[in-house]
Amino acid sequence: MLNLDYDKQFDILYARLPFCGHSYGEEDADGIVTYHNIENDSVTGVAIYSFKKRLESGTIPKIELPFSIDFLCSAIKKMVYT
Repeated sequence: MLNLDYDKQFDILYARLPFCGHSYGEEDADGIVTYHNIENDSVTGVAIYSFKKRLESGTIPKIELPFSIDFLCSAIKKMVYT
């Protein structure tokens, strides 16, 4: 199951797999941080900066992940708007 968390103060959505070992992050030019397992480099999560702004403008970039995230699901909208 994917763990979701939204930081309202800094407008960042975190989506992580349950603990998969220690990870490091790599930020791309779009302000997306992808987390990778230190030992085997598998993707363990993602952080999307300016998430609410991107959600409202429809500019969330396509992210290639080994798991799916429905950015328009009610659980994410509830975190962002309540």
